[in-house]
Amino acid sequence: MLAVENVSLRVRHRDILADVTFDVDQGQRIAIVGSNGAGKSSLMRILSGLTQPTTGRVLRPARLAYVPERFDGPRGFAVSTYLGHMAAMRGLDKLRTNERVDESLSAFGLVEFADVLFNRLSKGTAQRVGLAQAFLAQVDLLLFDEPASGLTSDGQAMLEAQMRLALRDGTSIIICHLGDDDSRFDRTLTLSDGKLVGSAEQTEPESEPLYRVAFFSDGRDVDLGAGATALSRSDREVTVVVRSSSQSDVLQRALAGGWRVTSLVRLRSGEDS
Repeated sequence: MLAVENVSLRVRHRDILADVTFDVDQGQRIAIVGSNGAGKSSLMRILSGLTQPTTGRVLRPARLAYVPERFDGPRGFAVSTYLGHMAAMRGLDKLRTNERVDESLSAFGLVEFADVLFNRLSKGTAQRVGLAQAFLAQVDLLLFDEPASGLTSDGQAMLEAQMRLALRDGTSIIICHLGDDDSRFDRTLTLSDGKLVGSAEQTEPESEPLYRVAFFSDGRDVDLGAGATALSRSDREVTVVVRSSSQSDVLQRALAGGWRVTSLVRLRSGEDS
């Protein structure tokens, strides 16, 4: 899927990356961690093809999407117009483009911003647009540099839901990550002063993880299937507990029915509500 071979980067007589080597298999979610200045963002730009390494090489799939830490779209474009252009650039026909733009606006809570120009968006909203464009068409590799930066908890839940659906379809995901919870990743790579100093595999948990998921339903009825156990329901919100193995199916059913994820929390062992 992705192979990084002895990659180094030198800028103005300074070593930014030094002899970095690793690979990523199909359907894996990988975290790249390290302090500020460790070389994480430079490595992500090399993985995306935007920056060429001084030495070494990267073997990458042709279909990939990259979202930098701060996403600045074209200032004169409205959100829906920009997403439509991006969908067309990725080969979607007009009908499918319109469908995917509508689905992406809904999935990332952007419907009310569809006609708003980029220069009027907050950092968090612009970041959601950047993330939405990454999911317009199926790709083999997603690259996210600090994707939670500027996102509310709702935005982070929306992103997590879309990533789980992408992983189910075989997409690999690499994330520059600062959080403490590495349990969602198959492997964590640690950078320090431009060098890869650690690679930790995620061990399988003793029991299947459970997640509490809240949806904004707006009164719509959707069959979530046998994988969801209801906790509470109101006119506009539904909260369920979902096993990890059923999560992708439940999320797909909910999003297809017009629901929106408002929170997604992994439950601690023994917790069921």
